[in-house]
Amino acid sequence: MSITQNLTATSISSSSSSFFAPSTFNSRLACTRFLEYSGLCVGRVAVVVQSWKKACNGNNIFSLRFEAYKTKVSRNGNIAKLQAGYLFPEIARRRNAHLLKFPDAKIISLGIGDTTEPIPEVITSAMSKRSYALSTLEGYSGYGAEQGEKPLRSAIASTFYNDLGIDDDDIFVSDGAKCDISRLQIVFGSNVKMAVQDPSYPAYVDSSVIMGQTGLYQKDVEKFANIEYMRCTPENGFFPDLSSISRPDIIFFCSPNNPTGAAATREQLTQLVQFAKDNGSIIVYDSAYAMYITGDNPRSIFEIPGAKEVALETSSFSKYAGFTGVRLGWTVVPKQLLFSDGFPVAKDFNRIVSTCFNGASNISQAGGLACLSPDGLKAMRDVIGFYKENTDIIVETFDSLGFKVYGGENAPYVWVYFPGRSSWDVFGEILEKTHVVTTPGSGFGPGGEGFVRAYVDSSVIMGQTGLYQKDVEKFANIEYMRCTPENGFFPDLSSISRPDIIFFCSPNNPTGAAATREQLTQLVQFAKDNGSIIVYDSAYAMYITGDNPRSIFEIPGAKEVALETSSFSKYAGFTGVRLGWTVVPKQLLFSDGFPVAKDFNRIVSTCFNGASNISQAGGLACLSPDGLKAMRDVIGFYKENTDIIVETFDSLGFKVYGGENAPYVWVYFPGRSSWDVFGEILEKTHVVTTPGSGFGPGGEGFVRVSAFGHRENVLEACRRFRQLYK
Repeated sequence: MSITQNLTATSISSSSSSFFAPSTFNSRLACTRFLEYSGLCVGRVAVVVQSWKKACNGNNIFSLRFEAYKTKVSRNGNIAKLQAGYLFPEIARRRNAHLLKFPDAKIISLGIGDTTEPIPEVITSAMSKRSYALSTLEGYSGYGAEQGEKPLRSAIASTFYNDLGIDDDDIFVSDGAKCDISRLQIVFGSNVKMAVQDPSYPAYVDSSVIMGQTGLYQKDVEKFANIEYMRCTPENGFFPDLSSISRPDIIFFCSPNNPTGAAATREQLTQLVQFAKDNGSIIVYDSAYAMYITGDNPRSIFEIPGAKEVALETSSFSKYAGFTGVRLGWTVVPKQLLFSDGFPVAKDFNRIVSTCFNGASNISQAGGLACLSPDGLKAMRDVIGFYKENTDIIVETFDSLGFKVYGGENAPYVWVYFPGRSSWDVFGEILEKTHVVTTPGSGFGPGGEGFVRAYVDSSVIMGQTGLYQKDVEKFANIEYMRCTPENGFFPDLSSISRPDIIFFCSPNNPTGAAATREQLTQLVQFAKDNGSIIVYDSAYAMYITGDNPRSIFEIPGAKEVALETSSFSKYAGFTGVRLGWTVVPKQLLFSDGFPVAKDFNRIVSTCFNGASNISQAGGLACLSPDGLKAMRDVIGFYKENTDIIVETFDSLGFKVYGGENAPYVWVYFPGRSSWDVFGEILEKTHVVTTPGSGFGPGGEGFVRVSAFGHRENVLEACRRFRQLYK
């Protein structure tokens, strides 16, 4: 923010306060004082100044101009199309405002669908055991398969899909159904037409808008263009009239439905599958509440013949085992489900999962496996039974008051009708007069108006590039900033055409090079000159030993052009536990002045339900004095491994880079193909390295050797390297 100060030579009478004296006036201090005094925002400073000018008989005592630096990066127009805030954060905002008004109120939340009962001990004990095992050599595990641990995938298949023809390799374990919905949207891309139940879970529509699948919001009908809203009402049994629906590509369907609580019958789902077959559509079936079903209604879409050819299914442990904080779910993508060109949907989903996700927390997966044991299943049914008793109480209450009440039988939601009333007005009235939080039905779509829900308490994929150019081994429309030993592993910025987004990692993976303060100052200035945004990856910052900056925000002006992402993975061994963070400064603005942080917050709220609370407890412990010391000890161990690897290749006459400020050693094999060297080392020493060309064309001729390993394995690998290259 720049402040332009203009102090005129006009004399000030003795009756004027010394606060206005040019010799002592400080514009920044003045702004701070009158903003603190008046409670005014910066945007209203001009009003105060004009008032002062008028009081001073028009004398131009001073003028102030506030200009926030704006990047030249355009805001994602799809996010700008979203209406207001995501439903549940908006409810939380109004709840907090209510608490400010009534600080002594004892608020009861029947709104956001969070669980309240403790996780059964048979499940937490399994997670505790897995957590403690991570502190032993025998029990430690890092990165796992992105698709999930095989025992859990097998248990999900046998428990929920027994005799339905679903194999364990059809199942992808995740950090929750909401996150998988967003990953599926990436698979489908922007050139598809969606159909959703109306009303339905808002993440379906919001993720479609973010992906660019919709047109603008049409206020007169309260709908987005290019989405087929399948009206589900009491009159049609909460199942849409499919004969009135134009052909969609993707059909989001939730049963039991959130928010209405309605569970589709076998006949209805048979109609839905046939409709999808007739239209060549794909059903995304959300079965997150299937265990609440008590009658003959199907618990899985795959109970319907032919469904594996037109449907996939997503589900979660959240509402069965109280895992809303632990975070664990799964998605089933049958091998029989094919795109129009015959390519398996599962293969593309697997690629997205492998690219955008590092797998669910291993501690959470241990809990999931315990959920599916005989004792765990019984415990989950007991939890569900408790919530269904709560549901009965709520249904009986509204029923006795003469309201029309729906749901509650096969789901933990009660759908209450307030004819002729606005949902938000009813929400506000209930909150104001009873201090109870509900959920306004209109937040689930226009079909929810008049209802209130009560509850029982990456770049290529995103279409930013052109095609892959085999001759230069690059994607079109990406600026590859070559970092080599000759330029100190820092690009010649004068040769780079203007980018919108700059990804920069320091210490770098794979080279291990840490940018100097001077280099990062150049990078920040380059971003300012071009109006670019830097995405700064500091995942290895704690490995830095010298004066090199550990954060981009050590550089003046960086908050106006950069955000920073980091992780506990390589400091505390959290590659399997899964925990990281991203810093988005308030000063970082799109070209229209809109804060990047607000759009990022909206994406997080729409596509993510938060990190596992168990992982977050571990993260907090990492940052205690003892935790910080323990992390430094871990880093010290890996850096000793690095020294051993560097000394080995150095003694063999290789040019070796990295290793000083990172756990990676970058070894040069001139004139050789990286993959050939990788194959040679694997073939002759049985040691796995990483071919440099996998990190981009600038990595050709290099091999990355990681220092992450047991000491005896590192020593043995180095012994084999010496034998091979002596």
